[in-house]
Parts: sequence; C-alpha cells; structure tokens
Amino acid sequence: MEKNIIVDDYINPRYQSYVLGAPVQTEDVVMSFTTCIAMDGELFPIANMIGEDCTTKYDGEEIEGAGTDNIYTSNIFSMLFSTSEDGKVYYEIKNGEDRMILENDEFDGFSAELTNKAGKDYIVLSTANAESLPLQQGKQIKVKSSNGEVLALLIINIGENPF
Repeated sequence: MEKNIIVDDYINPRYQSYVLGAPVQTEDVVMSFTTCIAMDGELFPIANMIGEDCTTKYDGEEIEGAGTDNIYTSNIFSMLFSTSEDGKVYYEIKNGEDRMILENDEFDGFSAELTNKAGKDYIVLSTANAESLPLQQGKQIKVKSSNGEVLALLIINIGENPF
C-alpha cells in the first residue's frame, strides 16, 4: 500500500479527497520612490512638509527604450537643493535590491549616486552649483539590478521656484 502523499509529482489518489486548497492572488512587489531632503541631520520626506510627494507614478504614453513599465516622474523646484542642509535631494528607494546600479547618472551639472543611510537605500541627486541651477526636463535615471535588468525609471524635471 502506497503511503506517500506525493507520488511522481502528483497527489496520491488515496489522499486527494482530503486535500484542501485555495487560490492565492499575489501582487508583484515593485520599486517605488519617496522624495526627501536633509534637515537637522535626518532625511525628511517632502510629503510631510508640503502635503504631497514630488515623485509620482508615471501615467503617460509608453517611453521608448525605458526597459520597464515601472516609471516614476519627479517634479521638483530648484529651491529644494538650497533648502536641504547638505544641498542634495534624496529619493528613498522602496523595495530595492542589493547591488543596484544607476544608468544615466550625470547630466547638465547634476550627478546621482546610490547610498544607504540608516538601513535605507537612496538615490542622491546633487549639483556643484546650487546658486544657478539649470532647469531640466525629462532627465532619465534607470535603476538596474546587478544583472542589468531595469527595475525602475525615474524621470526628473527641475523647475523654477514658484516664488
């Protein structure tokens, strides 16, 4: 008599009437971003200060060459660089991976790098000249896994200060 529940990768017919199952729907965990600046030695989300984040899920037309449909747009004002005590804007990476890399990490006086602070991963956007920042539209930074897969695309727009 066969006493194994699994036989040849199938449930033994003897036990099939005792097996309960339920379909489980799972969601893919995708990378997302939260915009932060440095104040009093800590990083604070912009949403806590102005009521909404500057970085949102992209809902426009398909972007050729994006390599992913996980796309975010960040609309920030140049004053964020001077408001942040270290002159940098941070993008907290949620649901990131180990050994991520950035592509297109330098553009028109700006540079981006990955860092880890207090156990959280961030893209750090900085500039050498915060006094006369050039306006930027549609600058793209790709976040990739260590094997080159595009995990997310961050589109950065830097506008004039509203006042």
